[in-house]
Amino acid sequence: MPADASVSKADHENSRWRKYQNQLWNFFNNTSVHGVKYLAEITRPYPERILWLLSIVLSIIVCGYLISKSWDIRSSSPVILAMDKKQRAVWDIPFPAITICPTDRMRPTIGLTKHKTNAIHCAMNLICDKKFPVEECSNSSEIIQTLVQSSPKSDELFVTTPSLSAAIFLGLKNRTAKPILANGGLCYSINMLTGSAIFANNTFHRSEKYLDYKEIVNWHIEKGYTSKNSPNYPKPALGSGGEAGMLILLKNEAAFSISKACTFVHGFEVQVHNPVDFPGGGQKYYAPLNSMVQVFVTPEEVITDDLRSYTPEQRQCYYSDERKLKFFNVYSQTNCELECLSEESLKSCNCVEYYLPRHKDTPVCLKKKQVRCIGLVKEEIASASGMTREDVHRPESGINCKCLPSCSHVRYRYHAVHTPMERKQLEEIYREMHEVTDYEDCDFTIIQVLFTESLFIPFRRLELYGTVEFLANCGGVLGLCLGVSVLSIIEILYWLLVRPFFRTPPNRSTPNEAESANLTSL
Repeated sequence: MPADASVSKADHENSRWRKYQNQLWNFFNNTSVHGVKYLAEITRPYPERILWLLSIVLSIIVCGYLISKSWDIRSSSPVILAMDKKQRAVWDIPFPAITICPTDRMRPTIGLTKHKTNAIHCAMNLICDKKFPVEECSNSSEIIQTLVQSSPKSDELFVTTPSLSAAIFLGLKNRTAKPILANGGLCYSINMLTGSAIFANNTFHRSEKYLDYKEIVNWHIEKGYTSKNSPNYPKPALGSGGEAGMLILLKNEAAFSISKACTFVHGFEVQVHNPVDFPGGGQKYYAPLNSMVQVFVTPEEVITDDLRSYTPEQRQCYYSDERKLKFFNVYSQTNCELECLSEESLKSCNCVEYYLPRHKDTPVCLKKKQVRCIGLVKEEIASASGMTREDVHRPESGINCKCLPSCSHVRYRYHAVHTPMERKQLEEIYREMHEVTDYEDCDFTIIQVLFTESLFIPFRRLELYGTVEFLANCGGVLGLCLGVSVLSIIEILYWLLVRPFFRTPPNRSTPNEAESANLTSL
């Protein structure tokens, strides 16, 4: 009995193996995959079969390599920025915000107490090129308050009349300039988002009511203007050229240019930026006194399709609801970078610079040691910008900003041209425009901001190599190397997963014994 049992088991194994052989033989003879049928031809010499086998294996290797390269491209660079097909009009986007910082940042002070003079000197050391002797700078709240109180007020910088607030825009003279504590001290912004729209509830800038505009914001960084029934704010332009631009009339009292002036030059720093961006950095232009400055603006808009299926690192941008900032209600790359600087400064130096977004009770860097520490933090962040994306986000790098651009945003590229003018010429222009005669002991600057063209071509962030493109490329590679299509893949799966579980009907012909023996020898 044991011998009979072993013989029966061996016969069963042989029968199963012959069944697999027959299935494989049928597959070789009937498949649509190129070259495979030559492996099963009994009349073909063995060297030819080996040659065909090597050709098929080599084709599979090349095919796998090309498909892996396609996958790498899809994983690393699936998105591209390209010029859009349609032009956009400048009235579909906001007119840029204009932030103006006087270079004479502090009023001259005479006859103050020793304590008050020390506080003013501490404040001036924060914002001035020149440094002043101080005894001790410790009370940051008092020093910031002194800085704000000692800085020129709006009516001391802007030419104002009963009918003119700060700037003329679209023929309207009620464009007001609101104070904002920025990198240049106490500055003034026009056409910027309201403080409640930009700053989070717990921030110093919002608690101090900076940018306290009364307008209702109806513009979204991704959706554009959201209401047609209310006045648009931030204000858009209606075209290009000077008539559709903004005219800002500035004055500088001669008293500001004496004694304790902050800088070696006198005039105004002008920054043109997106209304959602905090004016803490970026390109600035110096507008000298007794001159007319024309700022020619060219918008650069990026529009992003629905690419949420990709990670922010793959598409290289954040949607507005993907990245929440601590101190800002609106995400932008500029706001993120300033918040990162603030957080890194607090982490490394236990204090932040006076103008950075922060909580009200966060210490401000006042001492020389703290100022040097801030400089090292800025150098570290700047050096991190030269790293690869992976290096910047490594824990050992100490940098974890991840400040990618907004998926949809507008940048304003500009260049400025200034024309020197005699003080008497400017004084006559001012008097003719506003019928004001009290301009004794003042220097003047006229700033005109305008779009160069009414239409521009935006950029669009598109899917360069999506799922459809990847499958099409795989199909092309498979067809090129193996002559395989979708039906060929279904056919292979059929022979592997379906056909072995079904018996061949008795009335169907099967491979003869000679062919089976030949397959066994192969």
